[in-house]
Amino acid sequence: MADSEFHMDVPNFRPHHTSEFALDAEDDYAGGGDEQEYQLNEQIQNFIRYFYNHVRQQNVYEIQEIYETTWHKLTDRYFKNQRWPPAEAISPLVEGDEVFLPLYNELYYRHLYAKLKPTEQDRKDSWNNYMALFALVLDPALELEERISLPSSWLWDMMDEFVYQYQSFAHYRCKLKVKTDEELAFLSNECEGVWETNAVLKTLHDLTKYSNIVAHLDKLDASGKSAQHEELDMLKMLGYYSVICLLRVHNLLGDYRLALKQLDPIDISRRGLLGRVMACHITTYYYMGFAYMMSRRYMDAIKALSNILLYINRTKQYHTRSAAYDIIVKKNERHQGPVQHPLVYQPHQAVPHALCCIRHHCQEERADVCPVGHAGLSVPIRAGREPSVSATGKVRREGGQDGSWRGRHLRGALPVCMP
Repeated sequence: MADSEFHMDVPNFRPHHTSEFALDAEDDYAGGGDEQEYQLNEQIQNFIRYFYNHVRQQNVYEIQEIYETTWHKLTDRYFKNQRWPPAEAISPLVEGDEVFLPLYNELYYRHLYAKLKPTEQDRKDSWNNYMALFALVLDPALELEERISLPSSWLWDMMDEFVYQYQSFAHYRCKLKVKTDEELAFLSNECEGVWETNAVLKTLHDLTKYSNIVAHLDKLDASGKSAQHEELDMLKMLGYYSVICLLRVHNLLGDYRLALKQLDPIDISRRGLLGRVMACHITTYYYMGFAYMMSRRYMDAIKALSNILLYINRTKQYHTRSAAYDIIVKKNERHQGPVQHPLVYQPHQAVPHALCCIRHHCQEERADVCPVGHAGLSVPIRAGREPSVSATGKVRREGGQDGSWRGRHLRGALPVCMP
């Protein structure tokens, strides 16, 4: 296929691959209606084949470029307000590959949650896809780590999205007053076991155990080596990120002691594997600091939250052209609140540079933040940063005169604290 046939107008896509895939600015995606949604234009077909070939060939550098750049550019152009093609539509292009299709589905449902509004069926299907994907990872006969290699950023986002969708479903399930009878019936009859707390925890523990990451980290510590420059396979990276996700889940469940216990295998004093993905680094320190704060260990909370606040402010300038820049900015906004709470109780422990960041951030609210060491330190707390609480109970139909559906949290259901 000649280079002259293409117009490479997708930013950051390397020109030496024009013979494999390109976009024509004059040809728009044909999707839109229910019937057209399954019709792929030539450019999207070429992209799917291009993506599949690099996954099959384990070209991690190329996969990372596709994942972090090209996928987002195509989404903004063709699928900003609509779904990507379903897996059934692209299956013939990838030879029905049993590994690639769940990976594609993971991106497909993540796009639904980020850009559109998932339906109840979408939430259930996304859960089933995650279970299918992790079943492949945990299948010793398949040896998935020998067949594919994915960039660390994708592996982290995959695990982070898994916990996010669990949290989203807990919120969705508890808003019963706005649901129709059909929606409540679907939750009660069709969502048995979907995004249940025990199933989520079991999956994360299985990934941690099967990857043997804890023993591997202990071995590195015993030999005095750092994990920062250690080359780990996909399975061990998934296990490592599962440990961080367990920290987050136990925070959501309100068990802050157990949340901090999850970090025992990780030496936080060393940057280690946390530094490979910025979002992982930020998430770890945020939930660690939040757990410290809720455990009334205010000095430790100030250190952890100030650390990550300064880290974001130092490094966000290098990600201005990244697709994740908006997320980094939002995380910076989100961290301003929690770091201010422990300062109310331990004002003398404020880190000077972190306090400067808080001062600068609060200028828009015209709030006066006093210097470090001032006994009357004023810490403004903005609304919306306090943890919200919902529950993980199931929906049950209670008998009543009107025969209406009502929500009830079953005995033993755990509260979900949403930091």
